[in-house]
Amino acid sequence: MAKNTSILSTVSDENMSVVAYKAFMLKRRIMLTLATEGDCTIADLSRILNVSNPTITKLVGELIREGYVRDLGKIETGGGRRPCAFGLVSDSGYFLGVTILDDTLCFGLIDLNKNTVTIEQDVPFVYATNTQFVDTLVERIQAFIETLGSARDKILGLGLTVKGRVDAASGVIYNTMNADGYPLARIISERTGIETIVE
Repeated sequence: MAKNTSILSTVSDENMSVVAYKAFMLKRRIMLTLATEGDCTIADLSRILNVSNPTITKLVGELIREGYVRDLGKIETGGGRRPCAFGLVSDSGYFLGVTILDDTLCFGLIDLNKNTVTIEQDVPFVYATNTQFVDTLVERIQAFIETLGSARDKILGLGLTVKGRVDAASGVIYNTMNADGYPLARIISERTGIETIVE
């Protein structure tokens, strides 16, 4: 796997082999499982993902070296050998949420363990045209990101909430904010460099 391919990026390196791509995707599934299920042992991950213990052990080791997962130590069991639990490293990545209201924006940043890091509300947001809408939105998002210090380089995704009808799969908004059929997710992703979803 390429060194610059983040485990949480949606687009993998085009030069990645099939085996490396499968490992990349399985590591993403491990992280998703840890995010949804909480701390897990190797046996838990193996059972949930239907993957062998040796494969899970190898990939969890890689995730630990990459700084996304940590060994939480041995846990108590009813008997036998005590297994180690593994969990996500909270500050190894963040997600940015942006809510567009009538004339304000709200920002929220959460870590990988769903802890709120910071919130900023009632950020003025006034626009007249689609172009001004996007320009102003990107400007406000980038201004908020600049306030985040070291966390700004670890933003893994941006979720944008708008009023009105949205095609979440394509990120297109309809009859919203003076826009109809506007590919907002793609435009914000391109302008900010952060993968964006719109809901």
